[in-house]
Amino acid sequence: MNLRTYRFKLWLLGRFKIPLIGICRPRLLEMTNEKIVVRLPLYFFTKNHYGSMYFGAQAVGADLAAGYLGYALCHELNLDSGLVFKDFKANFLKRPESDVYFVCTQGEAIRLQVAESLSTGSRVTRDVIVDAFTQYGTPQQELVSTFTLGISLKVKKR
Repeated sequence: MNLRTYRFKLWLLGRFKIPLIGICRPRLLEMTNEKIVVRLPLYFFTKNHYGSMYFGAQAVGADLAAGYLGYALCHELNLDSGLVFKDFKANFLKRPESDVYFVCTQGEAIRLQVAESLSTGSRVTRDVIVDAFTQYGTPQQELVSTFTLGISLKVKKR
């Protein structure tokens, strides 16, 4: 997966298709077949009146981490995907008072879901877990929230 290409596609998505994503200014830091890391900065438009990240901005980050990984896996296999979210569960553990990193490590599960949808020709729904951290990758790393998103997808060959 070419990280530079997917960064540009994410920018286009936020700029022209879904402006709310653009307002949150996500940054794609890492993306492999197994894992994605998206950072949302804490700034004027993502901050609430208490100085922590607004839960709506956190929902955007979780949506991106799960959905963009699913999109990328389908794109790599040259498939058209109809990816939607069926449900969304959030567990907020601490107030994130700095940039938040959304990490999804379920690339293999999403790939199996894509394969099942391709073989059956029908829509397949599975839960995907996204964890949100502050100070990700440092000794002070702290889990601030967890999300479970029901990804429903139907794929077909291009």
